[in-house]
Order: sequence, then structure tokens, then C-alpha cells
Amino acid sequence: MIKNIAKTGVGLLLFLVVFGFVAYMVNPEAMQANQQEVKNSEDEILAGELVTKDEFGENWPFTVDEGRIECREAGALVFVRGEFEYQLNGTASQLGYTSINSIWRWNPDIPGTRISITPIIQRAQALC
Repeated sequence: MIKNIAKTGVGLLLFLVVFGFVAYMVNPEAMQANQQEVKNSEDEILAGELVTKDEFGENWPFTVDEGRIECREAGALVFVRGEFEYQLNGTASQLGYTSINSIWRWNPDIPGTRISITPIIQRAQALC
């Protein structure tokens, strides 16, 4: 039984190698296009800067202490914290960035409202 599994695994690997080679021979530009897509996604950041809780004091609108605001393609404004990219405007929302609500701080002085995010949005907009 183990020999059959090994044969199947080797056969599958051989198939994938041959299929990849044939695909490359038929359309070598496809490999280069994929590499270019990765580079383009890195270039989509037009400008960005670090913002911190220390800068904003009690007006800091997030539950995390710092992050990076960025202007992305099509004017999408994004707050980046670690591997997460949160939407700051409707354009970023339409492009599928994560909702900011999970890290948007509630206003302790006015129940049911959040700390204004407008200063962060304005600062991110100035990067575009």
C-alpha cells in the first residue's frame, strides 16, 4: 500500500512538472506576467506614513497604538497594521479591504459613537 501511495505521489509530481513545462513552452509570457503582477501590487502604494497614538493623544481613533496610513490605487485610503489592511474610505471598501470597525475605538464620552476618524482620513488623503 505504501508503494502505491509513493507511486501516486511521484506520478502526480511528474505530471505537475511536465504540465508546467508545457504551459511555459506554449506561453512563456504568462510566467513573466505573473511576476509583473506581483511587482505592480507592490507599486500600488502611492505614498504612506506611520501614525501613532502618541501623536493624537485622546483623539486617537484606534484600539491599536500605531499603524501606517497609505494612499493606494484609485484613491483608496488604507490603515495598515501588521498584515491587516483596513479601509478608511468608500473606495477602499469597494476594493475589498477589511472594515476598520474591528479596531475603531468607541467614544467613552458619547455612548454609541466612535472617536472621529476624520483627521486620519484627511492625513491619508494628503498623501494621494
